[in-house]
Amino acid sequence: MTVLAAGWLAMQVLAAQPAPEAPAASAPASPVATQPLEVDEDAAEGLPSGPRPYTEVGPSTAGSPVRPRSAVDTPALPQRGMSGEAWGDSVRSRLQAAQARQGSLDGGWTVTDAAGQPLFQLQLVDAPGAELEGVWREAPRPGINPASGLFATAARQGAQTILSFEAPRGGGSAELALSAGASGWEGALTLAGQTQPVRLLRAPVP
Repeated sequence: MTVLAAGWLAMQVLAAQPAPEAPAASAPASPVATQPLEVDEDAAEGLPSGPRPYTEVGPSTAGSPVRPRSAVDTPALPQRGMSGEAWGDSVRSRLQAAQARQGSLDGGWTVTDAAGQPLFQLQLVDAPGAELEGVWREAPRPGINPASGLFATAARQGAQTILSFEAPRGGGSAELALSAGASGWEGALTLAGQTQPVRLLRAPVP
C-alpha cells in the first residue's frame, strides 16, 4: 500500500469514530431546608427587644439612706492631667469641705503666745455628737527634740474648752483653757505653774 493510500485510510478511520461526548453539567445543589427558630415565650419574657447602650454600673446602694448632697459636699475630684497647682487646689477644697461638716475645733491648730511665737501644735477631732479628742506636739525649736502626746482630758465646760496634758520634760500637768471670741479661739496656757495668754491659729492645709 502506498503512503498516499495509507494516509487516506487513516483519515477515513478517524472520521468514522463518534465524537467524544461533552461532560454532563452538574445539577445545581438544592437548597437545604431550614427550620424557623422557635422562641420560648416564657423564657423570653422580660428580655429587651433589642440592643441597649452600655451603662456603667456602680456599687449597689440598695438599703442605703439617700441624703441630698450640697455644693459643700461635692467639690470636684482631682483628675488626671491636672497641673500641680490645680491638683493641690482640688485636694484643699475637698479637705475644707470635710472640715465644714465637723465641729469648730476640728483640724490642725498652732498655739501661739501674746507675741505670736508658736508654742504647741494641736490636731483635734471634733466630730458632731462625739467627745473632743486629739494630740499635741511641741513647736520645733533648735537643738530640742519636740515632745508629743495625747490629751489627758478634752472637755467642754460651759463656754470654755479645757485641754489638759502632761508637760514635756517633767513639767507637770499643763492646761489649755480656750474660748471662742470675735477674733477666734483664745485663752490661757498654764504650764510649770505659770499662766500666759495664748491664741489658736488654724494650721494651713498642706
